[in-house]
Amino acid sequence: MTLKIPEWENLFKRKTTIESKIERKGDVIVALDGSGDTDSIEESLNLVPNNGKIFLKEGIFKYNKLNTLTIPSNTIIEGAGFGSIIQLGELGTSGNYWISLNNAENIIIKNLTIHVFASADTEAFIEYDSANKITFENVLFKFGDSNLLNIMWDPYGNGITRLKLLNCVIDTTNGSLNEGIVAVSNLSKGEFIGNRFETANLFMTGIGSNIDNCIIRGNYLKGLTLEAGCDNNVVIGNQTDNAIINNGASNQVANNAIF
Repeated sequence: MTLKIPEWENLFKRKTTIESKIERKGDVIVALDGSGDTDSIEESLNLVPNNGKIFLKEGIFKYNKLNTLTIPSNTIIEGAGFGSIIQLGELGTSGNYWISLNNAENIIIKNLTIHVFASADTEAFIEYDSANKITFENVLFKFGDSNLLNIMWDPYGNGITRLKLLNCVIDTTNGSLNEGIVAVSNLSKGEFIGNRFETANLFMTGIGSNIDNCIIRGNYLKGLTLEAGCDNNVVIGNQTDNAIINNGASNQVANNAIF
């Protein structure tokens, strides 16, 4: 005799499975209190599956090693808010604690703080050479000293496509940023919307740099310069401390407030 499971029991099991997936906020949970899969940022990057999500509970997750934290393609790293802190280095230490997005694509980093301590004249702590579809959303970039020049750059000059900075903030209470947010040779189809970078320039570019087809809207910036070769960008509704310099072609620059 075969016992047939009533349909309502199957529905209950399916409902329980769905609820457990909803409660679990990522494929890999990082927590300092033992309630996650690991307490290490480095280990979480080794555990996360392709197209997976790492969720950071509140806490300070320190990384002091000299090797680079490489974030694989198709990964989401999400925190519980600014209380989820990735700390790179410590005050008084030397070295460059890099996050590598080189050659990566489809990465989202959101709802957390990245607190950085750098050695003198560190160019940047995030590398994104030859990267595509990289998003930082609701991220607080916090500096523990005044040694950092930029937040992110393309060290080999190959640039990035579809970089998004959305509703991000910098905190210079205990340190400063000496050049700009984004040091780049080539950038296309970027979006910079709703950020508060009032003590830093958005871009740090050199001769021959190209920034094309980007949307720059609703930001608070120290300054913004579009050099010759930076074309077809939309710059609307920003607040800047310094005048916006537009030496490119076919850029739409309008309704910006300069104080």
